[in-house]
Amino acid sequence: MKQIKKEMEQFLGYPIDKGEQPMVYFGEEAQYLSSPVTRYDLLTYIKPLYEEISRNKERIKELETDFNKSNEAGVKTIVVEEMSKDNAIAKIKELFDKYPNESIYPSEIAEKLHIDYDLVFEIVEDLLREDEIEMAT
Repeated sequence: MKQIKKEMEQFLGYPIDKGEQPMVYFGEEAQYLSSPVTRYDLLTYIKPLYEEISRNKERIKELETDFNKSNEAGVKTIVVEEMSKDNAIAKIKELFDKYPNESIYPSEIAEKLHIDYDLVFEIVEDLLREDEIEMAT
């Protein structure tokens, strides 16, 4: 029993009082371990977490492989930020102000500003309709 207590204290990183019952946390919920604490008790709680971590590591490897294959195939990856339409409009207008006499394609705007292409296209159409920008000739 003393050996188990010593191992548990080493595992937890602090001494266990005689009346204290070790806890395991799952999210915000604390669950008390049965007393006396055995390696089996710990494995019962730790094994599912270890298995989930292992599955997540495998999934990350798969995603990295897919990403690398797509880059090798010449597929371009564009990061898109979530933002409101008003925020996107402001960013797009700022870009046009920064480059007043240059032609900028909607795809270039989407890539430079990390805005969803469909939203960029919609905003550019609105700006053209409102005569805030001109179509390049």
